[in-house]
Amino acid sequence: MEQVVDQVAEQLTAEGITLDVDLRPVTVTGDEVLLTRLVANLVQNATRYHHPGGSVTIRLSPGDGLMIGNTGSPVAAEQVPELFEPFRRLHGDRAGSAGLGLSIVAAIVHAHDARITAVPNPGGGLAVTVLFPGGDSGRPGAAEVAEVSS
Repeated sequence: MEQVVDQVAEQLTAEGITLDVDLRPVTVTGDEVLLTRLVANLVQNATRYHHPGGSVTIRLSPGDGLMIGNTGSPVAAEQVPELFEPFRRLHGDRAGSAGLGLSIVAAIVHAHDARITAVPNPGGGLAVTVLFPGGDSGRPGAAEVAEVSS
């Protein structure tokens, strides 16, 4: 997790983006390569689709799971599930993106019997939370993107 954060920290600082990180130890049973890809995709999306002078927040804790949020373009709640479908992008300004990052995240979540929710931030951007088995059951007001049952 720290390695992924370290990779984007310098870039964000150079762009004037505030990075707010709070990482606490969490043990997750699963495929290390896939879980690293999940984190990397979420962090890359948060850092790619933000407003100049905005912020990226990364939180990890045992009870609350992984939350990655940013300030960016407004996202309507009804559009959130589309973001997790392959080749879907909400805005034409996402050049260089195939639209696969969040669909890969959803597949990794499914493979680990986890749950993912995404909530549009009031001023724009998105907060994505991943809860692994044994964690919290969700957030009020969250748009369900993928719920996996065993």
